[in-house]
Amino acid sequence: QIALVSDAGMPGISDPGQKLVKRALEAGIEVEVIPGPSAFTAALAWSGLDGSSFTFIGFLPAKRSQRQAALMDLKREQRTVILYEAPHRLVKTLEDMSEIMGPEHPTTVVREITKLHQQVKQGSIGELLLYYRENPPRGEICLLIPAARRDAEPAPLAQIIQETAALIDSGVDKKEAFKMKAREYNVKKSTIYKQFLDK
Repeated sequence: QIALVSDAGMPGISDPGQKLVKRALEAGIEVEVIPGPSAFTAALAWSGLDGSSFTFIGFLPAKRSQRQAALMDLKREQRTVILYEAPHRLVKTLEDMSEIMGPEHPTTVVREITKLHQQVKQGSIGELLLYYRENPPRGEICLLIPAARRDAEPAPLAQIIQETAALIDSGVDKKEAFKMKAREYNVKKSTIYKQFLDK
């Protein structure tokens, strides 16, 4: 009999423990789960955000262009978004979020749940960015982003072109940037392409 125990969160949830469980199941070994703490569910309960419908992403890509592409997809998500982030990447991620979602967008950072230095910080992305630049974080981090407003007005084409150019400048392939923005704003890729050439 073997027990797999994690010192932070639930084994198998954005955790290499899933590899051991998968191999055990493939080998016909019986697996039992004892319900325990999971950082993202505790963070959601703590945040006061809508928990009736949410999406858990785990860790964003470490590479900036890929991380920005993932955030672009999440910008108009109609559910509460929960992310994990490493402490040494939190400021970089908040910088990308500020650029893509706007510095006024509300966000919650929950850190070191159930531990001595647990912390919940809520505010705009800009406010949190200023705080964590001055106070480098440590430990396990959850980022929570409230659902996008359903009544948000469509973005003007000039804004879409500006965001597309920013993506390309950050290293995203042109065709991929056009495709991402077309999907995000529900416009034709050819429309973005034509306006991009004319700018």
